[in-house]
Amino acid sequence: MKKAIIYWFSEAEGGRKAPPTGTEYYPTTEILEDGKVWSLGIKFDRTNPTQNKMIDNCEVCFLFDHAPQRLLSSNEELIICEGPHKVGKMVIK
Repeated sequence: MKKAIIYWFSEAEGGRKAPPTGTEYYPTTEILEDGKVWSLGIKFDRTNPTQNKMIDNCEVCFLFDHAPQRLLSSNEELIICEGPHKVGKMVIK
């Protein structure tokens, strides 16, 4: 698992009213270069909350071994999707 930070898109931006409240979350991400959609496993770090409710610290991994693991390198950005909706941007630490 890699450490990351998620910047949630507001409802006005087509995102969420509020971030998920649990400790685990399983969205998808679309890889623009090949148009494929991949499932992600995310565990939120609820021990060090940020001051901004629309930002979350987390750990992330792909749910499949053959996923493009290179995209979990430092400073890479992934768009978080719930179905067809883009709800956030993740930056790998």
